[in-house]
Amino acid sequence: MPAASKPGNEEERLQKLYSYEILDSLPESRFDDLAALAAKTLGRPIALISFVDKDRQWLKARFGLEVTETPREHAFCAYTILDHKPFVVENAVEHPRVSDNPLVTGEPHIRFYAGAPIITSDDYALGSLCVIDQEAGKISEEELEILEGFARQVAVQLEYTFALKRLAEANGKLVYEQKQAQVAKVAKSKFLANLSHELRTPMNAIMGFTDRLKKRLSDTIPERDMDSLETVSRNANTLLEMINNLIDISRLEAGAVTAAKENLPITALLKKLERRIVDSSEQLSPEFLFDADTLTEEILADDELLLRALLQLAANVVHTTEGNTLYCDLESIGSETAAKDIVVSLRSCRASLSSDFAISSIDYESMLDEVNQALATMIAHEHIELHKGQLEIRYAEGVGIEFRVQLPVHGKESQVPHVAVEKCSEENAPTVLCIDDDEDTLKYLGLTLEDGGYRVLLARDHDHALALFQKAIPDLICLDLCMPGKSGLDVIESLKKLYGELEVPVVVVTSLGQDEPLEFRGLHSDIQKPVTAERLLVEVQDALANGKDRAAIS
Repeated sequence: MPAASKPGNEEERLQKLYSYEILDSLPESRFDDLAALAAKTLGRPIALISFVDKDRQWLKARFGLEVTETPREHAFCAYTILDHKPFVVENAVEHPRVSDNPLVTGEPHIRFYAGAPIITSDDYALGSLCVIDQEAGKISEEELEILEGFARQVAVQLEYTFALKRLAEANGKLVYEQKQAQVAKVAKSKFLANLSHELRTPMNAIMGFTDRLKKRLSDTIPERDMDSLETVSRNANTLLEMINNLIDISRLEAGAVTAAKENLPITALLKKLERRIVDSSEQLSPEFLFDADTLTEEILADDELLLRALLQLAANVVHTTEGNTLYCDLESIGSETAAKDIVVSLRSCRASLSSDFAISSIDYESMLDEVNQALATMIAHEHIELHKGQLEIRYAEGVGIEFRVQLPVHGKESQVPHVAVEKCSEENAPTVLCIDDDEDTLKYLGLTLEDGGYRVLLARDHDHALALFQKAIPDLICLDLCMPGKSGLDVIESLKKLYGELEVPVVVVTSLGQDEPLEFRGLHSDIQKPVTAERLLVEVQDALANGKDRAAIS
């Protein structure tokens, strides 16, 4: 009996087979059930799920047969893997390829065989699902299609298991890397603590002894020598401030700064800010314009951390103002139905500057005269972002500077207002492109938005989204960030490459935690899964109404 030839890609095929780690594995009901179902559906006493190894045929599942493997040269399935179609033997004793096969001339006395190849998604035939009978017979085209369907299910199960194993390995690697990163973070924090000690200790001596000399010798040394001591003292204070700022920046980069937040009335914070400013400078004459009786909002904040940020900004205002004047006022923004934000304005001019004078976070570094002022502003910016706030800087030459700190009112993220959602009319209904890899979530978003009167396009991945976008540019994108393959952020990047400065508001619907960083400027997680229909429609309405103020492709 001539042995079956080997496929042209035999080496690659075997490598693929071994990667699934299926050979010599323990019995599994999902494969046993498929073999039994195939036998009973097609009315044959024997059904096997076999994989063709280098020198053997190994049986993963058996129905009606007890052996676990046979030599490859005896395996009917060795012929099945040669073509991407079923191999059928209606009468083995008359078939030229297998008539003298030991499995035909001896046990189990095979007469009829029909096998469908098990083909992976990348086109490797690893084995077969076959049905066997000890009597000759025929098989219809419909029955062959059923057999091929069972073989496809075996391939699906293989690849599902393979994907789970790779995912587990990736998760294990991620956990290891996270632990290593945590170790590095702790080490960096310790290093920074030591560095702070080593730098501040000699500065303490320099500043302490200088002050001591100034006090003890004030009546005995010449005025120019006292001026020299004043210069030493002033420069020591500047150097210490710079050291503190550099260490603070390093601690922020190391993730060693956390905000211990608690409920805090915004007016209480500003009263404390006013006292600190007055106490810190006799020359400063701040004017605070907020009404403590009418503003009752609370923020969730680390009192000292946020206060320090505001003090740094206030100091920068004073440093850039000839008259050492600071104006501060407070306002709440938002509608009666939407959650509000609080805006604290610290400025050198009585009236608030127009948004036309807003500058970028890069411009202010060249605008501020001293390095320490720029460093202090960078640190304040980071501390404000720890509170999920935003810092806007406005500057008009010859007029003054203004820092606007926008902070979310406590409960904004967790409490969804119960409002009546206005249904769009069909005549002017905006189009919303929903992108999510989860079919059920995508369907839910689509139905909810359609109920709200919107036209809806549904995309399940990056490529599908781009194809739909090119056919009809939507008015808004409703986006999931975490998708297999190319993420939601990849979708945005691809659209930016295609369309450049195209302004389309983006509402993010994500399962990321509130404290998870979104590595894309302009995007923020407006809605956490699970999302209610009311919250979704409110956010979409708000984003469409205020598109330029929301996350956008720009």
